[in-house]
Amino acid sequence: MMTLWSQAQIPGSNLRQRVFAVKDSILLDTTSIIPQTFMIDGIPASDYRLDFINAILHWNNKPSADSVRITYRVFFYKLNPVTQRIKADSVINSMAIAPYEFNNELSDEQKAIFNFGGLKAEGSFGRQIAFGNSQDAVLNSTLNLQLSGILGDSIEIQAAITDNNIPIQPDGTTQQLNEFDQVFLQFKKKNWQLNLGDIDIRQNKSYFLNFYKRL
Repeated sequence: MMTLWSQAQIPGSNLRQRVFAVKDSILLDTTSIIPQTFMIDGIPASDYRLDFINAILHWNNKPSADSVRITYRVFFYKLNPVTQRIKADSVINSMAIAPYEFNNELSDEQKAIFNFGGLKAEGSFGRQIAFGNSQDAVLNSTLNLQLSGILGDSIEIQAAITDNNIPIQPDGTTQQLNEFDQVFLQFKKKNWQLNLGDIDIRQNKSYFLNFYKRL
C-alpha cells in the first residue's frame, strides 16, 4: 500500500491537513484518529469507511479525482499498541529446562497413568502443600478427570471421576474404583443406557438405627 501526501501542520498541534493520492486504502497516520474530527473536502461520509484506531481509510465509492484533501485531529498515541518486554518465543527458547509436553508421540510407558487408548481424556492433576507456624507441612493431591469416547466398536462411554485426597505413599495410591471421592459412569449402546456412580444411603432420623453408607 503506497500513499503520497503533503501536509500542513502547526508544531505541537494535533490538527492534520494533508493531501493524499486516491488508492483503495490509505494509511493516514502512525497514531489513532479522533473520529468526530475527520473530514474529506467535497466527499460525503457515505463514500468512505474509516478505521480510526489504525488510521486507515477505505473507499466505499472511490472518487474520480487523483487526490483528496483530508482534515483530522489525532491522538498523540495509538490506541492499540503492542506492549511487551520480550517476545513469547524468546522466553520459550531461553528456558534452562524445556517444559514437559504431552502428545501422542510418547510411548505407552511414557504416558503412564494418562494412557486411555482411544478415549478422549480431559481434567487436571494437582499437588498442594500447606504449612503454618503451628503445624507441619502437609501435602495433598487432587484429581479431576473426564473421559469420553467409544469402547470396542459401538459402546459409548462418558465418565467423570474426582478424588480430592490422593496419598503419595507407594502403597496408598487410589487403585480401586470405590476409593475415589465422586464417580459417574454412563454407557450407551443403541437403545439402552446404563448409569453408574456414587450412591449415599443415609439414615439419621431414627432413634435406634442410624447409619451412613456410600455404595
